[in-house]
Amino acid sequence: MTRSKKSISHRFIRHQVQKGMIKQEEQELYEYGYQLLGMQIINVGLLILIGILFQCLEYLLLFIAVYIPLRSVAGGYHAETPGRCMAVSVGIECIMVLLLYLPEEQMYHWMVQLVMMISVLTILRLAPVEGRHKPLSQKQRARCKRWTVYCLMAGMLIWVLGLVAEMWKVCFVISVSYTVVACFMIIECFRTNAKFSTIDAKNSKINKK
Repeated sequence: MTRSKKSISHRFIRHQVQKGMIKQEEQELYEYGYQLLGMQIINVGLLILIGILFQCLEYLLLFIAVYIPLRSVAGGYHAETPGRCMAVSVGIECIMVLLLYLPEEQMYHWMVQLVMMISVLTILRLAPVEGRHKPLSQKQRARCKRWTVYCLMAGMLIWVLGLVAEMWKVCFVISVSYTVVACFMIIECFRTNAKFSTIDAKNSKINKK
């Protein structure tokens, strides 16, 4: 978030505090929330702009319609700051646009379908993957697991309909969205395991001393 945007959100929140609309102790929380909202608006605006420029807006909208709900419940890697998160999102959208220029015969190649099936199994096996800064209770884990299955089923329904109608790009977008989610989940699992391995190594050294 740039300094100018921070100052805008800061001034807006200070005005709300002065008017008694929010409490003083909640100022930082609301400021962070407004910054995230601003990032999301910019991200959606960039997505629409990219989609219009490359004439693939409907496929990008389908991608985020499948990707975002599944990602939110399945979990996985998240960037440390809103700015990095937006950069990752825009990068994924640009890669999606480039992949849409592949010949259609490659989009329904058996390897693409195999990768998608592996991704589905990976998501089902790992979900939900907790973020390092967002642990889940047992009840939350069960709910996320259930909604992960629902999101996968909805996406698979779209995929089957696309397959029947020979809309290969629709099937391809679903496949890519599942693959990206699975990759982020695997990355976060490796990061978490590496973190705990480092902690265990430090504890063992301390115990030896």
